[in-house]
Amino acid sequence: MSHFIFNSVQKAEESILQNGTYIVVLQAIRVPPHLLIAVNGRTWSISVSGQLPAEPIDKLFSYIHRKQIPTIFTELRLPSNVSAEAFVAMLNDAVARYPEVHANVVTCLHPIRDVASEVFGEAAAAAGFIFELIPAIQSSGGLGTHYGFYIQEHLDQNGDFAMPVYTAEDVARATEEATRQYQEGN
Repeated sequence: MSHFIFNSVQKAEESILQNGTYIVVLQAIRVPPHLLIAVNGRTWSISVSGQLPAEPIDKLFSYIHRKQIPTIFTELRLPSNVSAEAFVAMLNDAVARYPEVHANVVTCLHPIRDVASEVFGEAAAAAGFIFELIPAIQSSGGLGTHYGFYIQEHLDQNGDFAMPVYTAEDVARATEEATRQYQEGN
């Protein structure tokens, strides 16, 4: 299995991650992971259960710590012409376009990719996976530091983290399973 490398992952500290803009790779060692965006203490995502706009980041931190979930926060450096408020407005619009995740149709990457292409350029629009989106953002100078929770044992001697690369079939299978579990729980 091939891997995507997050270079020089720093130990995550909640106080740092409360401010700024980040792509969050939740369950970073799982195929596939779940993706969110965090901006100044709030998170945005979509899942099989629906839209989750502007959730308090403390709720995510609590979940990560309770279950000791390997998670990467990748800092986004917004261009000087895009304020955090404008970015949040774009996120709200993007999340509103996708009522929920559907296998082979909509993934948790969709709203993130939409906003990234608006802010960081068209190269981001072509990304089908997080391991394609991050290099597209990096090529525009939009990436900062990578931070990690519960991944120390998965880092190599350089502090790099190798996330498994996955396929559209992997995403569809995981989405179908999550949908089944969600429907059984309701």
